[in-house]
Amino acid sequence: MSFISCKTFTPRYKDTDRYAKELIFDNLFKFTSDLNKITILNCNLKGDVLEIDVQYSGGCEDHSFNLVFDEIWKKSMPPKVSLYLEHKDGDDLCKSIIKKTMRFNIKKLKEHYNEIHINLVGYSKSINY
Repeated sequence: MSFISCKTFTPRYKDTDRYAKELIFDNLFKFTSDLNKITILNCNLKGDVLEIDVQYSGGCEDHSFNLVFDEIWKKSMPPKVSLYLEHKDGDDLCKSIIKKTMRFNIKKLKEHYNEIHINLVGYSKSINY
């Protein structure tokens, strides 16, 4: 007896348009300024999900993004944090203009404080969470 199926399954943890990736906490994170390779167009906070619209050049290789918190809480009330959009371009040399929206679940930040001011490095506006 054998079973054949044509339906594919997309796991929740994958970087897809439908699901949010988790915020990465990394106290050893060292940000390298690749901000000239991407432009952050806009950010929207929907509940615990931060949506980030970016634009970059490419089209021939896979690009991946992570949102990283270096675990530095600035002493203010409410506290301020900096988040870093880590971009890995796969050494893509193509020049097509790509626009993409990434979604990141930042709920883990609320385990520490009820209100937080977020500075997304490379984005000019502060985000109140």
